[in-house]
Amino acid sequence: LVAAPGCVEAVVLLTESSIPPVAARALGLARAMCHKNETGKVEVMRCLGEERLPALLGAPGSAAVAREACNLLRSLCVFDDDRRKTSCAHENSRTLVGAGAVEALVGVARAAEAQGEPHGPQVTAALRALRHLANTTESVKLISARGGVDVARGVLLHEGGEGGLDLVAAALGLVRNVCADDGEKARLCGDGTLEAVLRAGMQHHREVRVAEHVCACVAAMALRSPANAHRLAAAGAADAVLLMMRGHPQQQAVQRQAALAVRNMVGRTPELRPLFLDHGAEQLLRTAGELPT
Repeated sequence: LVAAPGCVEAVVLLTESSIPPVAARALGLARAMCHKNETGKVEVMRCLGEERLPALLGAPGSAAVAREACNLLRSLCVFDDDRRKTSCAHENSRTLVGAGAVEALVGVARAAEAQGEPHGPQVTAALRALRHLANTTESVKLISARGGVDVARGVLLHEGGEGGLDLVAAALGLVRNVCADDGEKARLCGDGTLEAVLRAGMQHHREVRVAEHVCACVAAMALRSPANAHRLAAAGAADAVLLMMRGHPQQQAVQRQAALAVRNMVGRTPELRPLFLDHGAEQLLRTAGELPT
């Protein structure tokens, strides 16, 4: 389809249909063209232009259209074509951020809340897309300033509501990326986000996606920050990390992030080591070290 003359242009034109089911299906087809296909990303982005997708997100319409537009934006910003060594995904994300995509995505979540659907599938899609825009200092700060983290925190405090684990994982994924910024992670440790992350982790610790994200958030928050490490300890992060290590002994991704969390929490704060050593962390870490890489 991508290679067929005029096909991408026709699909992109249909995304602006005034008939919501037609627009939603066209957006879904455009997303399928981008999935694991670098050429598809290039062509769809070329035909869309940098302002059309944020405009679609910002226009009033059906939840299905909003969801599919979010999914398409995310697909444009993911490097998932293993056949290629380089991707346009990062440049696409920068371009879309500059065109107002952050504001539009947060607007999708806010609109859903106003319509009585704060945990609808369009909110999950918006948070997933925001995560893939949170890849520079500038975009992270913009997401935070425009309320993206507030949306994620609200989701976690309500344990995903009707959105379930998919919504919880999407919210945690966004917080995880935001934590990579030193300034933002300090704020997250003091505005209730840290507690919301740990609460969601304890509630859904059996879910691999949740366990990995929570351990990664702890690792990022504690990195190079003794003050944050103490806040994490006071909030029960050590117990949460060890619980997830015990619950997923064969999950390499969970064990890696958990090990990083332990290292970062105690590396500059040796007084916190008993929180781990007194509860069996040494054996857990030795076992994790034996997993194949």
